[in-house]
Amino acid sequence: MIKLVASDIDGTLLPEGNKVLNPEIYDIISELKKHDIHFVVASGRQLESQELLFAPVAKDISYISENGAICQLYGKRYVISEFDRDDAMQIIEELDKRPECKAAISTPSTQYIKSGDEDFYKHMTTHLKYHITQIDSLIDIDEPIVKIAFLDTVNNEASYRHFTELFGDKFKIVNAGNMWIDFVPFDSNKGTSLKFMLEQLNLTPEEAICFGDQQNDIEMLEYAGTSYAMAHAKPDVQKHATNITESVEKTLRQLITSLS
Repeated sequence: MIKLVASDIDGTLLPEGNKVLNPEIYDIISELKKHDIHFVVASGRQLESQELLFAPVAKDISYISENGAICQLYGKRYVISEFDRDDAMQIIEELDKRPECKAAISTPSTQYIKSGDEDFYKHMTTHLKYHITQIDSLIDIDEPIVKIAFLDTVNNEASYRHFTELFGDKFKIVNAGNMWIDFVPFDSNKGTSLKFMLEQLNLTPEEAICFGDQQNDIEMLEYAGTSYAMAHAKPDVQKHATNITESVEKTLRQLITSLS
């Protein structure tokens, strides 16, 4: 019997370009709770951004954030993984050489961006609703670094190839939504955090369903007993899922109906 549902946000629950969720998902989450099924948001986003997006049900659900580096289960926060500092500095120094790459460095307390780019700051705080700290040099960050990401609006594919050639043997480098690329330690992903959550809840993978659409969802899609890749996802993502769907909401409505 299904006891947990985990879903990605951007491109999965939230179509690219949209800023607000289909309000139907809040009702669905409440219906799932009545059937003793716990809902988990699993995203590359910052935890605070996720909580704001799911405000009507924020206290009823749990969160996998920063691509699995941080999770919050029934209100308790866990740091699952972080970067080796020297490795993080190598990536940041290389990002500094490419002005088209707008870096965003996540720590357990905030996300840092470089001072001076007001358009990027506005995008992060107004559109994504992140807690952002501006800093003159990202090298000066003195907190544990849990995720490194960048937004490239010029040539995302070229940047992906460039950084894969440089660092692909040390980190996973994955597309994480429209124009975003994330660096992820090999031992950190949404699947790792999903496994941690299920163990905390004494649940098996067969009791979980998950949804995703990007490379940073693959481990989660593989780990859950039942998984759905979105119909618009690339074939290299779809092949890791047990099913394909055009709508998370429709699929979950079918699940709820089957339980009635």
